Amino acid sequence: MQKYFHSVRSFINLRDDCLFCKVHLVANITNFTGIKNDEWPIFNSPLKSDQFNIVINHTTSSYDIKANANINIDTGEVIFEFPNHSLMPNVDQYMSRGALADLKPCIELTCPNKKCKYNYCISSYILDVHNIAHENQITPKWKVSQVRLFLEDFEIKNHFIQNDWIREETHIFSDDSETPIIIPIIDFADIEEESLLSRISTYITFN
Repeated sequence: MQKYFHSVRSFINLRDDCLFCKVHLVANITNFTGIKNDEWPIFNSPLKSDQFNIVINHTTSSYDIKANANINIDTGEVIFEFPNHSLMPNVDQYMSRGALADLKPCIELTCPNKKCKYNYCISSYILDVHNIAHENQITPKWKVSQVRLFLEDFEIKNHFIQNDWIREETHIFSDDSETPIIIPIIDFADIEEESLLSRISTYITFN
């Protein structure tokens, strides 16, 4: 499977449909919630008009920043908008970029079919936003770096099956154990559904 993508849109186009029920996958931007998606997301925003929007409301001991981050899926351009008048716009730009990085944003392609029992999902690695402005430009210009494929997973009974495309491993998690079965990566899309499920069941049975 392709691992690197020159734009957010090309990542979104990685796969159109759920591997199992064939319903069209839905693209969202959310924060990374752990390998097993076992944390409650801080935000989860759908794709609208070729853009993702993230509301940033970040407070630390040294600063308080409120902004909207708009990410264009074709150009990768990230524009920070501030609801209140900014006295130090360039400082607020860098603070917003830092707050966005702290949120660990990633792209998810998920199956929206409530009747599909597999909860199929593909996710990118945490997005990296960097400044592409020229050295003589004072105002920063932000852009998403190359998007990287990270996780692909589905559920079967009391097991969570996950491809880690960075490590090139397939992990089989059980509700009864925190330690997964680790095997060489299986490209889910290269195998017929019945064969894939049978193969996973065999690993579960004999491990």
